[in-house]
Amino acid sequence: MVPDKSREIIFYCAAGGRAQTALEQALDLGYETVYNLGGISDWPYEIEKE
Repeated sequence: MVPDKSREIIFYCAAGGRAQTALEQALDLGYETVYNLGGISDWPYEIEKE
């Protein structure tokens, strides 16, 4: 994880559930500014794949 616990962290995964679990664990570890972007499958824009 990021050493600076006040730094913004954004979590996402395929459907949002694992991102929520990661967010909760980060909060438990003392991280202050964390967000769950949700599931990438709900992203309304085209996803570019390389």
